[in-house]
Amino acid sequence: MNIRKKLYKILFCLAIFFCLNILGVRAEEKDQKDVVRVGYVQLPGYFESRENGKYSGYGYDFLKEISQYAGWEYEFVEATWEECQTMLENGEIDILGPMLKDRERLEKFDFSKYEIGTTYIQLLAGEDADGYAFEDYESFDGKRVGVVEGSYGTDSLENYEKLHNFTMDLKFYKTQEEMDRALESGDIDLVFSIGIRKMTDQKVVAIFDLSHYYLAVTKGNSRVLDQLNEALDKINYLNPEFHTDMYRKHYGSNKEDRPVFSKEELAYIEEHPSLIIAYEPFWEPLEYYDAKQDTMKGITRDLFELISEYTGIEFEYKKADNYGKALALLNEGEADILTAFANDYDWADIHDVMISSVYMELPMTLVSKTGMNSSEGKVLAVPDQYYASYWIPLGEPETRVRTCENIEACLKAIQNGEADAACMNVYSANLLLQKNAYSDLKAAIFNDFNLPISIAVSEHMDKRLLGIINKCIFYISQDEWNEIIAVNTLYREKMTAKELLFENPKTMLWALGGPLILVIFCLGVIVIQKSMANRKITHLLYSDTVTGYGNYNKFTKDMKKRLPLAESQYALVYVDINNFKYINDAFGYETGNEMLKVFSNIIKSAIGEDDLFSRIFADNFILLVRCQDKENLEKMVKTIRNEAQDFMNELGVEYRLTVSCGVYIVDSDLTSVDKLVNRSRYANERAKLQGGQAIVYYYDDLMSSMMREKELEAMMENALKEGQFIPYYQTQHYAYDGSLAGAEALVRWVDPERGMIQPGEFIPLFEKNGFIVKVDLSMFNSVCSQMRAWMDQGIDICPIACNFSRLHLYDEGFPDKLKRIADSYRIPTSLLTIEITENVAMQNMNLFLSCTEKLKEYGFCISIDDFGTGYSSLGVLQRLDIDELKLDQIFQRGGAVTEKDQVLIELIIEAAHKLNLRVVCEGVETQEQVLYMRKIGCDIIQGYFYAKPEKTLFPDA
Repeated sequence: MNIRKKLYKILFCLAIFFCLNILGVRAEEKDQKDVVRVGYVQLPGYFESRENGKYSGYGYDFLKEISQYAGWEYEFVEATWEECQTMLENGEIDILGPMLKDRERLEKFDFSKYEIGTTYIQLLAGEDADGYAFEDYESFDGKRVGVVEGSYGTDSLENYEKLHNFTMDLKFYKTQEEMDRALESGDIDLVFSIGIRKMTDQKVVAIFDLSHYYLAVTKGNSRVLDQLNEALDKINYLNPEFHTDMYRKHYGSNKEDRPVFSKEELAYIEEHPSLIIAYEPFWEPLEYYDAKQDTMKGITRDLFELISEYTGIEFEYKKADNYGKALALLNEGEADILTAFANDYDWADIHDVMISSVYMELPMTLVSKTGMNSSEGKVLAVPDQYYASYWIPLGEPETRVRTCENIEACLKAIQNGEADAACMNVYSANLLLQKNAYSDLKAAIFNDFNLPISIAVSEHMDKRLLGIINKCIFYISQDEWNEIIAVNTLYREKMTAKELLFENPKTMLWALGGPLILVIFCLGVIVIQKSMANRKITHLLYSDTVTGYGNYNKFTKDMKKRLPLAESQYALVYVDINNFKYINDAFGYETGNEMLKVFSNIIKSAIGEDDLFSRIFADNFILLVRCQDKENLEKMVKTIRNEAQDFMNELGVEYRLTVSCGVYIVDSDLTSVDKLVNRSRYANERAKLQGGQAIVYYYDDLMSSMMREKELEAMMENALKEGQFIPYYQTQHYAYDGSLAGAEALVRWVDPERGMIQPGEFIPLFEKNGFIVKVDLSMFNSVCSQMRAWMDQGIDICPIACNFSRLHLYDEGFPDKLKRIADSYRIPTSLLTIEITENVAMQNMNLFLSCTEKLKEYGFCISIDDFGTGYSSLGVLQRLDIDELKLDQIFQRGGAVTEKDQVLIELIIEAAHKLNLRVVCEGVETQEQVLYMRKIGCDIIQGYFYAKPEKTLFPDA
């Protein structure tokens, strides 16, 4: 009894200290940093200050990157461009940019060794200004042009005027804003500017004088200049793509920026209001024929829809039997354009075509029965006239190419033994290998090769057409392009009819019986009353049969009406109840459907009166809500989560319900409701990867990272088969003397072409798609195999711990699988520790207890990993039948152990020992930490102080 009371006191003290630790503010002295004064002007896209005192833009981000290497803090000084230059010359500020070099400026200022970007000089007209074609020099003659005082390049403008025989009247303004107002009011006709200014309501009518721009420093300020150049050295060496990434971030999605065509190009467009496009119908998702809608669809179709939007040209899509015949249509003059052609000029010469600039790069893969990643010396199937039939023999003379009619014919050739592998793009492979017919085939990345794709036109076509196409490709933003690829390559998981019936019985009955019922209903109401029929049909079309609220059709209809009239900012919130299948499996479909109804009621009460929501499918919901700020938005989400959990508690269900959310702040792009909703869905996909109660906001580069995930998914099966997932062992040592106590096996992905792929890149992805289950079991098998090899050599082995995902808890046969593997290698289960993270145990308590009971029965040791990340678990620690606690690295914040940390650690260790639990502290890196852990009674220590993870525990074995 006394022991129990003392234990309660310890747990109470822990809770108190935890609260103090969270609420307290640690006053840590920062290293003294140099303060650098930076002058700036408001330049949209490059440098902008906001009302909340924050800054943004290409230039601001570049300065922040520099500060990470130089150790600077900035003091920003806003002024006119003339005033900034004067202050820099007088030493009142230290840095100014963007600055282009000329003789006069080189005498006044010092410049960074490297440029921070490349730009050009441009002339701009109002977006709605008529009478200006691109580089229409006659229309420029006599026009009034606004210039900001002190701007670079007026001498280049004079040369441009002389070269093209026109003159303009220059008017000077102190600020960009003043000049823009003058253009809007009609005081000037055109604006003179450098190309790094992000435009709104203006269009480019001329571009000339490409130049680099730099950061300028006060003349003779060698301290700042040397630190600046050293930082730029490191940026250019460590991150050579930084300039490109920053440009994409700040200029890659300028929706107001559209191509402006020359007079000659406009004349071509007027002369050719429609053009014929040839395409291959069997190249999904790049391009394919949709029989239901009797039209072409795919990535290239969406591309040409954008080109049509830019130019006004209508495209007629002509289906060919295969790629070779599509190419023949172009060469024979029956088509004007071919949608996709490899960007190789020799290949283009062979086929008598001209090619555009590259609009996308296709990652290539090899599909085979074995998952091979090299075609050397093999028979390779490729569609007839595909570029692969040309370049593969050039690069691999020993490889034999077998041409087939289309992609699917190539896959059948593999199955029939007529070819060893097929070469195709990753997107098509991912789609085709989902079909049952090709379940025996595997894909592997092919030599890390990306095929650049262009548009082709006949070499006899008017050259103006190619110029028009290239301009359109240039003006398609990265954001738009990511959207096109994502919409055509991200597919929902397909379910069998049986799965669909059991998951959603009511919905399935509607789907099967609905059409017949609807026909009978319509015939009846025609006789009775037409108006009543309209009301009921509308209800069927726009009502969710599960929740009783409006369905997604109703949502999209209302959203289309709402947004164009919106006076305030809106956000789309994609809400997904995590692991909802578990609720259906554990508590029945009636409870699941009731949960969906209640969840809908909770959402309805949480959002505003005029806000919208609907269930999209299953447990996925979409909300359109007014968005004052992120704080209020996240408060609403928290309310929904808390009330949903309260409902589960009222049912007496011991289950921690988590909800992931993806948010897209709606901008002025209102072209497609589905596109906007998809952006919130992509953000939610990222939230699900992060796990728990994550909220993720959509950002421009999100799709790029999702494409990377798709690439990893294409590689993972073959990687597992080839044994690329291998255990690295980090030793554990007794605290009292440092002798070897055990080890932890950590998964590493070693790709033969790409090298080490970091765990943080693939483990969250595998947790989401379920592949982690296979990886965990493969790792456990490898560890047992290695232990048997060491034992056979007479080595006295130590216990080894293996990590396992929460997903194993849903498998009742999981303990039996581990026992069979251990027995197959004759490894005593007492030498194997099963590690499960604390938050997984707390969120799935009943499943955890059931699983660990069986594991303990078999003799395995159980360890709670990452202890210290979820203090709410302290109260139920007594319920857990475990052997070990692992203290997380949270206790070594930056290498220092504070007084509060010490109290927490000591109390936890004391509580653990009272419960006869062994305590392991991981993340220990210094002698000081080792001595401290030894002093307070920690049993085992793990960390870089003793060893980094290595391929083997016994190098000499």
